[in-house]
Amino acid sequence: MAIRGYVQQHGAGSAVVTGAGMLGLEAAHSLHELGLRVTVLERGERLLAKQVDARCSEFVHAHFEALGIEIRYSSAAACLPPGDRASAVRLKDGTSLPCDVFLAAVGIRPNIELAAVAGLAVNRGVLVDDRMQASVPGVFAAGDVAEHNGMLLGLWPIAAKQAEVAAVNAIGGDERLIAEVPATILKGVGLDVAAVGRTEAWSRRSGNRHRGPRKVPEARPHRRPRLRRRSSWPPPAGPGRGHYRGQAAASSRRRRPLRGASGRLVGADEASRARLSRRQADAPA
Repeated sequence: MAIRGYVQQHGAGSAVVTGAGMLGLEAAHSLHELGLRVTVLERGERLLAKQVDARCSEFVHAHFEALGIEIRYSSAAACLPPGDRASAVRLKDGTSLPCDVFLAAVGIRPNIELAAVAGLAVNRGVLVDDRMQASVPGVFAAGDVAEHNGMLLGLWPIAAKQAEVAAVNAIGGDERLIAEVPATILKGVGLDVAAVGRTEAWSRRSGNRHRGPRKVPEARPHRRPRLRRRSSWPPPAGPGRGHYRGQAAASSRRRRPLRGASGRLVGADEASRARLSRRQADAPA
């Protein structure tokens, strides 16, 4: 509400947002909805590199580009000119961008000075184990300052879980943080994006091997079963029975032909009539 009021009061027409994370993109979209020309500065080579893969980054970039929001990669703000109102922002490469509104969404940077002076092991944050205990026994850390498994997640649900584990162990318990499953939800920008789990960027930082997507084998073409018709059924007795189709057919063809009452060869229809006549003749009166 304060930003909306400032834009309306001063008639702002352009805005620069440094930081293209979830909050930065959501802020850029909100400023765009207010009618401002928005430019987003991203230090990396693509959007949401810590949360999604390169293909998904392309979709997000295309969406914001279609809205008319400019995204500059490998760019970061250096300083603002003195004064009560923003008029331009100087970038680290020496260039300047005019803007009426400047918004920084650059994530978290833990203050580790006190921990370092106290003798705790630090890197980007205070190093902790699965019990959220620092390198000095009896000292625990949780939340944005805690670096666990090489990661500073800066997410509220995980920070709350870390605090629970640290509190249990601080009073003599033995609780461990089994797994952290980072979740990313980008909403309110006209594009819903959700990602759950560890990403390729996390694997590189933690030293784990990233297997990447698995290749799905190509489906084999479906073949309809063929029904083979035998030359005669039931199969003939003799050597041909139970053998291959050709042998059975040959055996069938070698059967003794039927002869009529006159001794001549007869066809199938005439043979049937001959059999019927003999049965009638043999039948008792």
